[in-house]
Amino acid sequence: MQTALLLGKTSFDPVSLAGLPGSLQAWNFLTSWFGSAIDSIATLFVEDLGGAYGFWNNSIENIMNNMVNQIKSAMVQNGMQIETKANNLLSKPWFDHECYIAKKIMKATLTKYIKSNRDLDRLEYVKTRNKYTSILNNKKKKYFCEIQEKLNNTYDSSEFWKTIARFRKRNYTQGNISISDWQQFYNKLLDTESIPDYEPVTMTFLNTDNELTKCITLNEISKEISRIRHGKATGFDDIMNEAIKALPKDYLISLKDIFNRILRTSEFPTTWLKSVIQPIFKNGDPDDPSNYRGIALLSNIAKLFTSILKSRLGSWIERRNIVPENQAGFRAAHSCQDHIFTLLSLIQMTLSRKRRKCYMFFVDLKKPSTQCPTHYYGENW
Repeated sequence: MQTALLLGKTSFDPVSLAGLPGSLQAWNFLTSWFGSAIDSIATLFVEDLGGAYGFWNNSIENIMNNMVNQIKSAMVQNGMQIETKANNLLSKPWFDHECYIAKKIMKATLTKYIKSNRDLDRLEYVKTRNKYTSILNNKKKKYFCEIQEKLNNTYDSSEFWKTIARFRKRNYTQGNISISDWQQFYNKLLDTESIPDYEPVTMTFLNTDNELTKCITLNEISKEISRIRHGKATGFDDIMNEAIKALPKDYLISLKDIFNRILRTSEFPTTWLKSVIQPIFKNGDPDDPSNYRGIALLSNIAKLFTSILKSRLGSWIERRNIVPENQAGFRAAHSCQDHIFTLLSLIQMTLSRKRRKCYMFFVDLKKPSTQCPTHYYGENW
């Protein structure tokens, strides 16, 4: 996989719904507006390539680039290049357009009073200042009431901590690491040639079982799109989740044809092999690249395709009871709480007997996804 270090903001930053007036209402309006714009940019892009004949005689690279460029054009026309500021107490998130207008009027009356020095203008300034202060206080009170209401009614842990993060003061640490040092570090980290080769595990699928390889349907795509979240970072192609959710049905049909061609021919766009790496500082020396966690930002369209395959594979595995019950990671209706309950039960059962000892062994692997061969996982433990 090719990678690129993130040196500043991407050209299309994720839309923050909190930064739009009316949040949900603005998003609904933007969605319909986006759908109209993308329809006006081009007709069904498969037809632009010459119909069905052109679809199969053009490379998947050209077809995907065509769709991505059309989506980007619609994003630009609809103002989906919104740069957001940190949403915390210091940025005054309650300060909206109404506060801005009231402040502007107050400054205008103050300037008028300074120039004229008349009592009438002074009274007008005092009136606009009091109105501005009242609007500001009401907005601030309403903002915190909404935060309190959201904390009381949220059942999603990610939304809860996202709300709490607004009140945290973060000290951002930036090390003095050159581009060449980053490239050398990630080239060594992602060097798969240093990992010994092992005999691959083979799985045999019956020819009659086409559950995993059957054609992707429009319902599958719509179901996975409904699960993706707003405000997520973009990958190398700069396509936001908000844009994918706003695609009209014709484009979803075209997307289905692309996915099925990839599934059938095993040919996929090279942009799906590229990622933007955002290093996040953990602890220790900020000048040491190993003290950063690299977050790879992938194409959202590619993640949509792989999420469909993941859902298929997950259902296929669960119905055949292939995964043991003690495996709780990345499984529906399983979580870390299951392991905590099991571990606590074992400890209590063991210690309830006389002169019993309980031993626990915890393993923390360093960078397991890139440096630890999976050959060891099931064989020696």
